[in-house]
Amino acid sequence: MSKLKNFTIPHFYIIWKILKNPIVGRPIVAGYNWILTPASIFVGHYLKEFYCKFDSILTDSLSLVKILEEKRFDKNCFLFTIDFKSLYTNIPVEDAINAIKILVWKFQDVIPNAEFVVELLEVILKNSLMTFDGEYFQQIFGVIMGTNVAPILANIYMATLENLLKEKCQTNKIVWPLLFKRFIDDGFGITTASKTEFEKWVNEFNKLRETITIDKFKYGNEVDFMDLLIVKGDNFLNDGKLDISVFQKEVNKYMYIPATSGHQKHTINNFILGESFQHTKEKFLENKKEVFC
Repeated sequence: MSKLKNFTIPHFYIIWKILKNPIVGRPIVAGYNWILTPASIFVGHYLKEFYCKFDSILTDSLSLVKILEEKRFDKNCFLFTIDFKSLYTNIPVEDAINAIKILVWKFQDVIPNAEFVVELLEVILKNSLMTFDGEYFQQIFGVIMGTNVAPILANIYMATLENLLKEKCQTNKIVWPLLFKRFIDDGFGITTASKTEFEKWVNEFNKLRETITIDKFKYGNEVDFMDLLIVKGDNFLNDGKLDISVFQKEVNKYMYIPATSGHQKHTINNFILGESFQHTKEKFLENKKEVFC
């Protein structure tokens, strides 16, 4: 964070409290409902056109279900998931903007007025402000949370790093996954690598950028990814087909924000829609044949 005015004694006290009690968390500027929100929506609309240039970007878990339904895998492969630490606020803004500039130059027919879109992206990312105690602060590193372009930019930026990693794996003879899909900061894959070889892949990923780090991963015959449980079950032994079911975390207590809260109406409605979609997906997985008929 960068402060636009000099600190006062109360601010030093607040900083001391944060350092003394790390549980308070990292300072984050929220970019929703901000003067640059329309610009963020506009830029995100165009940047999303680059999704088609990458194989790893996953739009939702149902897309992964459809992919796994069609594919068969060798019985000697393993499943894995990865999770990136605090991704948005650890993305180096200048590097992300440069990655977009390279894409625009490489694929000049993807979006119109590309130069204007990139300039607008810079304005959005470099003007992340917040007020506290009547004073203004600016986030000087990382992508602001909540702004509409953030997940789209994160998806594309990480995809460019994955392409770079793939090249390094070929050079350093590190096993590349048979399948790798990522939804923003959560990745799922299938690999023939041993756990030791897989950890080399993770370590190589962590070397790409100092602030981008895989801090959690799972490796084995069964993993949970987003709202899915993916297992090498009996079907896998017979014909290489993975078993998929809807996954609910044990800590899920269905404790949603009450309708009387100050949140916007669409936020409240989306809790209901999201839960309904979850049950629809569960029925889809239970009755795939009927659905496709």
